[in-house]
Amino acid sequence: METLHLYITTLATVLVCAIGTDGEDTKQQVDEDVGMMLSQVVDHNIIGCHLIILTTAEHSHLFSSILRHMSAELAAGVVVEAGWVLSQDQLTQDHLLQGLWGDSKTTCRAIILDVTESNNTNLALRLLESSELWKMSETRVVIIGWTAGVKDVLLHHSLRNTVHGLYLALHDLAILTPPNHRDSRLRKVLPQEASNIEGVSVYRRCLYCNNGKADVQLIYHWNHTSPVQQAKGLFTEQFLNFMGHKFKIVTVSYFPYIAYKKDSESKGTTVTLTDSLDARLLDTFSHKLNFT
Repeated sequence: METLHLYITTLATVLVCAIGTDGEDTKQQVDEDVGMMLSQVVDHNIIGCHLIILTTAEHSHLFSSILRHMSAELAAGVVVEAGWVLSQDQLTQDHLLQGLWGDSKTTCRAIILDVTESNNTNLALRLLESSELWKMSETRVVIIGWTAGVKDVLLHHSLRNTVHGLYLALHDLAILTPPNHRDSRLRKVLPQEASNIEGVSVYRRCLYCNNGKADVQLIYHWNHTSPVQQAKGLFTEQFLNFMGHKFKIVTVSYFPYIAYKKDSESKGTTVTLTDSLDARLLDTFSHKLNFT
């Protein structure tokens, strides 16, 4: 992977792993499993796209795992540490962000966002807003974070126009282990907890599933033993049913294509469409695709 580093960190520093307690060993294994799962998502859904890997932490086992597993999968991409970019002066930020999404010929874009350092999640979302992700609705966004942050991230304003958004939700090992029993050798792990430790819950951002409004859907629970086929077709078509979504449109009178009557004489008034070509098209499409 020929990676352009907006934030340069030596590989030796990035890959430092301090293996201590059994709990740390378990977390490290989870990070490795997630890195492998992510490589399957990339292999089946993102190959050929201009890839951005965005992290909020300079040193992270998970980020290291992502880099290791991604290195053999892609030809080019960008690695960004959100805090470092946002700490620069405005002129430098603008210069860095100009090259973030590739050039005008780029037809496919994808971003992998690591927000497992939950204290810094807002930094990553601020960077997405500053980089104008909302202008590139077809960008494929894959987020890795904790279960508690699923809705806050997938429904964040910076992703308001994102059509393809996935969230790989990790289960917090600290929550599963009582404070007085941190040593995993002294604690019996229940079967359902073991399942949570070994895998992730995969959520999808859906644009219209909540009575025409954006919401979050749980797709399935996934672990390293799951069939590779589950990684295929994760970014599905969302424009076949708008679930009653109400669109706001702006129009001018241009008969026979469009005609209407003003509802009042005030500036910016609403209008009622009258019989015209576009009115007939809208009526047909709205019934077929379920929008107003």
